[in-house]
Amino acid sequence: MAVTICSQCPNPRYGRSRLCRQCLRPIQAAMMKKRRETNKELGVCADCAKPIDTGKKLYCLKCLKRHRRLCIEYKQRLKLQCFEAYGGPVCACCGETELSFLTLDHVHNNGNHERRKLCGTNLRGGGHTYYQHLKNQGFPQKGYQVLCHNCQWGKKLCGTCPHKAMTPLTL
Repeated sequence: MAVTICSQCPNPRYGRSRLCRQCLRPIQAAMMKKRRETNKELGVCADCAKPIDTGKKLYCLKCLKRHRRLCIEYKQRLKLQCFEAYGGPVCACCGETELSFLTLDHVHNNGNHERRKLCGTNLRGGGHTYYQHLKNQGFPQKGYQVLCHNCQWGKKLCGTCPHKAMTPLTL
């Protein structure tokens, strides 16, 4: 296969297409979107065009499982990217490294105010929604740190993390 120059940019092209992969992606995405819309109108699975066998009106059971898996994987990657931008996936207070225990903490305890600003009165702007917002805004931004749930709730309820305010118990 001879490598020649793309018809739209100076990149080499691949295969029989006149476009390189980078230029071809938006065209392929538009074609896929059109195909999905057509499949939705026909009442078949939006991805594979097989008859729908679930109560969901967009995807067959096989494609629905695949979409769920891909969504979970994407949210995990997004969470990890966000934590990497704010010092790595480790609690800034106690050193916890289990990803499922870690959260992104607002250093100045103004998370509710920021969620209201982001989502209006709908306060469903936490978790992956907020991670995506931070990524779109270009992280890292000041005012955030990675904490585990225990340290974050201790900070919220007691004003300081229990690890930092530990005093020996007297019996």
